[in-house]
Amino acid sequence: MAPATKSSISGAFATVLSARAADIPLAIELTLRYNDSPEDVKLRVLRSVWEKSGVSVGDTITAEAAASLESSERTVSALSRAFTLLSAADNSMRSLVRKLRERGFTQNEAEAAARELCAAGYINEPEQISRIASVLAERKLYGKRRIIEELYRRGYSPENIIHWRDSESDEIDFAACCAKLIIRRGGLPPKNDIAGKRKLLSYLYRRGFSSDDIGEAVRYIAERSDDCCDDNDEYDIT
Repeated sequence: MAPATKSSISGAFATVLSARAADIPLAIELTLRYNDSPEDVKLRVLRSVWEKSGVSVGDTITAEAAASLESSERTVSALSRAFTLLSAADNSMRSLVRKLRERGFTQNEAEAAARELCAAGYINEPEQISRIASVLAERKLYGKRRIIEELYRRGYSPENIIHWRDSESDEIDFAACCAKLIIRRGGLPPKNDIAGKRKLLSYLYRRGFSSDDIGEAVRYIAERSDDCCDDNDEYDIT
């Protein structure tokens, strides 16, 4: 998009009278004076669109350039709604686009708003994933696999989920989480309660814990419980 030049001044359509920060972050409020209108018009556009346009205050622009700026206004409306959604809860880029679509915005408008927020750091998926994973592990006592399933359900990108799984998940003591969950459910079944042990094992798998996490948690609890086993016999959950 470019301002009208002297050679194309006959095609001039509007003059940019002012540009200032809008009431929404990442947006600019322009004041335009159209050749065919006696009243000045205020227009909110994405700051990135304004900066890339090459237009400056005082420039006269063509109808095509004005239309390009006008088309950004709808995305600013999506951006405004997106800020409201983000103030209520964490959102992945994908979930934010879905919610904006549910509120009447087009796919292009919703994606453009989400991209602006990601580029400006308002949506930081790796940071959100790390925070959500810690909450799910510590408060809901989820295992790693269940956390990963939940992150996918919330729409986080596969590459960010995989990064957390491979680089950050070891910071959480899942065996300790598993032990807390077992204790919360009433502890280990008696050693000779085969059905009870199978039921517990199935439950722990559903909660996303690995065999290693379950084994470590069971050993920790059994070593401290006189009801499960004696000093010479190891408790077997399988």
